[in-house]
Order: sequence, then C-alpha cells, then structure tokens
Amino acid sequence: MNDKLCSLIFYLIKKIPNLNKTEIVKLSYLADYNFFKFFNIKITGVNYKYHDHGPFSTAIYDCIDKLENENILKQDEKISVNKHRKYYSFSIANSFDFERFLNKQELEILDFVVSEYGNLGYEKLTELSYKTEPMQNAKKDEELNFCYIRKSIQDKISKVKKDSLKNYSGEPPEFKDNDEFLDYQYKIMSS
Repeated sequence: MNDKLCSLIFYLIKKIPNLNKTEIVKLSYLADYNFFKFFNIKITGVNYKYHDHGPFSTAIYDCIDKLENENILKQDEKISVNKHRKYYSFSIANSFDFERFLNKQELEILDFVVSEYGNLGYEKLTELSYKTEPMQNAKKDEELNFCYIRKSIQDKISKVKKDSLKNYSGEPPEFKDNDEFLDYQYKIMSS
C-alpha cells in the first residue's frame, strides 16, 4: 500500500473534514499537480487516468478503504441538500502518523492546496482539474502525462524572459533567501 498517498489523504481529511471520495481524488490530483510544478515529481507517485469526471486513480480508493478498514477514517452518510440523494463523506476516527511519510515541502504544498482549493466543492474542483495541462493533453481513459506541466512552465518562463528583455532597464531581481526565490518562481509559473 502507498503510505505516502494514505498520509496525504489523511492530512487532507484532517484539514478539511467531511470530504467525499470525488473531492479527495481531485484534491490529491491537485496536490500532485502543484508539487510537480516545483519538484518535477508527484508526491504520491500514483498514475492518474482521464476518467468520466476528470483525473482518477484507483490507488486513492484503495488507500481510503485501507484507512477505513484500519479504523483511521470513518465514513458518514449524508443527504445532498440540492439533489436529495445519499452520499458519503469521511472524517478522522483515530490518529495516524502521516508526518512519518510526508516531508516539509510536501506538507507546504498540501497546505497550499487546502487553502486554495479546500472549500471549492466537487464541481469547481472538477472544473479546475480539467484546466490542468495533463488533462488538456489527454483523451478519455488515457494515462495523464505530467510532463506537459514542465513544458507549460518552460513556455511561460521563456515568455517572461523575452518580455522582460524587451523592457529591461536595470538590475536583475535579487532574493534574500531560497523561499523568496521560490515564491517569485511560483508566481511566474502560476500566471
């Protein structure tokens, strides 16, 4: 079983109680997507496919089942207010040593994902995931290729360099520390 993925899922539910399976899948994907932007690797290492409702990996369902079977997560039955049908969400039942499997950078990206996407809900998360490069460059049932993220970043950096050279009239930016540089780099990649 993928301990890193299970730790990521636990952390998401700890920070955003009552997520349903679809939201967990989308948030896991967005965590991998955002981490890949910086480190050229996914947190979880899982492969995603272009599924009916966006990116999907059965490994995520396997980890949810594992955490539920080990009484770490509990499944709660809910009734949808808008659609008047049952659905299931998850909450924490017992502790889990997620910090053993997630490093500082991974937790920082997860905190970013929680703050940026945590309250969007199923429909907005699905819409957002469809706008990512791996989804835009895949067809239904195909495995998503995260290398399209790197190409998109390189294209944006080239554009910024080209545009900045047109109007260059001073010294290049200086950064106090690596965090300031990473913040600057993320702004460029996200624009």
